[in-house]
Amino acid sequence: MRKTGMRFGLHLLFWLLLLAIPAAMLALSSEFYLKSFATDDALYYPIIARNIVNGLGSTYDDGMTMTNGYHPLWAWLQVGVALLFGDYTSMVYLWWVKALTVATVVLSLIVWGGVIRRLFEDEAPAAIFLILLGGYWWSIYTLYSGMETPLVVLMMGLVLRQLQKLITETTYRLSSSLLLGLLMAGTLLARLDSIFFIGCVSLAVTILLFRRRWLWPFLTTFTVTILAVIPYLIWNLVNFGSLMPVSGLRKTPGLRLDTGMATLAHFWGNKVDKLLDLFGWPGVSLMLLVGAVVLILARQEFATALRKWGIAWTLVAGAILHYTYISFFMTEGDIHWYQYAEYLTVYLLLATGGYAVSLWLRASRWPQLSWAPVAGVGLFVLAILVFYAPGTLVNPVNVRTYDSAIWAREHTPRTARFGMYDSGVFHFVAERPTLSMNGLARDVRSMIETYQLDYIVTVVPQREAASLDAEYVRYLSDKVKVPHYYFDTAQYAILDTGYFRLSGGWQLSDAGLCRYQAILQARCPPERY
Repeated sequence: MRKTGMRFGLHLLFWLLLLAIPAAMLALSSEFYLKSFATDDALYYPIIARNIVNGLGSTYDDGMTMTNGYHPLWAWLQVGVALLFGDYTSMVYLWWVKALTVATVVLSLIVWGGVIRRLFEDEAPAAIFLILLGGYWWSIYTLYSGMETPLVVLMMGLVLRQLQKLITETTYRLSSSLLLGLLMAGTLLARLDSIFFIGCVSLAVTILLFRRRWLWPFLTTFTVTILAVIPYLIWNLVNFGSLMPVSGLRKTPGLRLDTGMATLAHFWGNKVDKLLDLFGWPGVSLMLLVGAVVLILARQEFATALRKWGIAWTLVAGAILHYTYISFFMTEGDIHWYQYAEYLTVYLLLATGGYAVSLWLRASRWPQLSWAPVAGVGLFVLAILVFYAPGTLVNPVNVRTYDSAIWAREHTPRTARFGMYDSGVFHFVAERPTLSMNGLARDVRSMIETYQLDYIVTVVPQREAASLDAEYVRYLSDKVKVPHYYFDTAQYAILDTGYFRLSGGWQLSDAGLCRYQAILQARCPPERY
């Protein structure tokens, strides 16, 4: 009885610590959240949701154009938030959007904790996985960014949980097959590139049900999945001429080996650089040495742990296929919220290794140290949160965009029309019709004329800011570091569209709006930089 009470107390303490992060996220003001955690792309969702509720349809720019450039299930959930809170001020509305995000993250932790616990039939690997999913800086920065990532992570966990249930059933249940089909469809609608994971799950389901000669469950599962996704695909085709959203088409030009190799090098090089900055060469060398020794000592336990994976191979295989796709077929593969399946796989691998070490310690003279792997992962995550995360907390680009939006909201009429590249934060805060000019920098003049834009919000290189014609400058921000552009220091400028009738204005527009993604797509001449 005493042992059970102690175990319950430890579980309670663990979850209290784990839930401290989502609780803190809820407590943050919307303004601080916007400047520190929210991703610019994430603000497209509440804007589109509010437009749908207001009867404008699926539009980002308040009716100027229609769009399907988002993942539908996350948008549909946000429509519910917009119905309840969309009429409030932007910051109040954002708090409720953030609350939806936090709730989704908490559900993801609960679901994945159960999945990993069932896989290994042990608490230690589940604890390691949850520490990483709930507390590692990538998880915090990505899951709370406002993007659809926590939803697709949750849906993937629910699919694996239902698949685990289907495996243990000895008799056919229609409800189990129906639910699995719906969850697979929901995962696809949460993020369309989860097709690789769903494909691997489909293979697992096919093997399982055909071995049992359960034809009806097989047909039921896949029929439900297909029927649930087809209406969305037809809507895309009828309204936009393609099954794939416009954003996916723009970012998927086809196989590009040179870009793929550069993406791989940047991704892994960035991880090595961060480790070296945090721990230095001695620390990293020590970690590698300890890892190698542990691998040798606990090699039999590692083999035992790997055999526990079972259906988890679907996650690993799907992540490998997905990583190949985003690296070699997409122009923006090295973006943190794209890599959800990859990070889940890394977390699974680390949980597997921790479980193996825990098994080895239990069989050694020091069974009382069996929770050392959990403590080690916890200390590693804590070190990153204490020594690395604070330096990356405030996003200076979001700060300058926010400031520009506040100026626009206070100094322009509500009917004023703006055009901007990466305009999520600006549009949301300014509450002005804003055309998203992503990928259209070569056509600024015609966009101004077609959509009757009044102002262009652009990023001006610091060295060129002084050459702006003051007659057309309505606002100029303080300088800011913009590492994603082909210039380091810049200022955000709100320019009257009359400026772009000048040759100088046209040249500056290209320099300000064409980012490296556009250059990779041959939309802007790289020699201009």
